[in-house]
Amino acid sequence: MAFRLSEMGLFSKLTSQSQLLEEDPTLKKFKLNKADVRRIKKIGNALLVVVVAACSYEIYVKAGIQKSKFEEMQAKAGAEN
Repeated sequence: MAFRLSEMGLFSKLTSQSQLLEEDPTLKKFKLNKADVRRIKKIGNALLVVVVAACSYEIYVKAGIQKSKFEEMQAKAGAEN
């Protein structure tokens, strides 16, 4: 038995409610066209690349710091023995 929204009447309720909504003229200035959506996606992708690069750099720097601390500790331990 497959679960279907149309069998429960939920789908028909959702579609009938969306048909009752009228377009609000004050919201027209916020309406996006395809070019705006593409631009927003490009900006989002660029921000994602920047964030991933920054996180990767931070991990690289932290690993370098840890490595240098480890090497210093090894050098001190070798000098004491």
